[in-house]
Amino acid sequence: MHKLPAKFILILLTALSISSCVTINQLSNAELPGEKVGEIEKETLSWNCFFSNPQQEIRQILEEQILQEAREVYGPEAFLQNLQVSAAWDPRSLLLFLNLAGKVEKISLRADIYLPPPPEPQAVTPPSPPEYHWVILPEPILRDSLGYVQISYTPEEVVFEKTSGGKRVQEIARGGTILITLGRTKNEQANTRNFEYSLKNPGREEAKRVRGMDLIPNVPGRDGLWWNEETLYIMEFIETELALEIYDRLNSSSYGFIIKREKNN
Repeated sequence: MHKLPAKFILILLTALSISSCVTINQLSNAELPGEKVGEIEKETLSWNCFFSNPQQEIRQILEEQILQEAREVYGPEAFLQNLQVSAAWDPRSLLLFLNLAGKVEKISLRADIYLPPPPEPQAVTPPSPPEYHWVILPEPILRDSLGYVQISYTPEEVVFEKTSGGKRVQEIARGGTILITLGRTKNEQANTRNFEYSLKNPGREEAKRVRGMDLIPNVPGRDGLWWNEETLYIMEFIETELALEIYDRLNSSSYGFIIKREKNN
């Protein structure tokens, strides 16, 4: 059995020292706009048996680990830039038959962490003014010796419930709602059961009549009058105007209103 000559051992050690140099590769990637917020580096040990060169697979694993950590720290929009991979010879390569059956390397990957730029503020366009407005004629409140009758109109479509056949059902008031406020000098006169409402659309020959509900006011208002309220649901959309006649059947008096749509100037 022959001993290795000293010169051969010297050459072998020189080769090992040369192979221990660190190799660094800058990975090219498309430059994306954004702001650098940090950097992350990860490393692992690669047993490159028979020089199979698994560096590309290891790099991908490290890149996924860095991206996952970056998004946990900086948010889901974080992305990687300026990736740099390095490989350094590890003394454990001597276990692979003095580096002849492969090599062991420490592979590390460093990446800059970027966040995309904030979105540019969008110009806010103010809503255009409505084309029409609603007026109540002759005025929203009518007074007499008995007290007053006042109405207000809300044109927005609304869903409401009513009792039909002993069951609660939902319906849509496409024409909105009319709130009627009654003020009377005596408690019994403010009971909405004493009132009847007639709704007439210009396109219809007959008016729709609605009887008031049996609602008795509890306390008088600050003006000393007993007041009560009732809501009328307008089932059909009002094209131009709606005539509302309120009858006080107890006192044989009536109050007429016109809800009219007028075009804005």
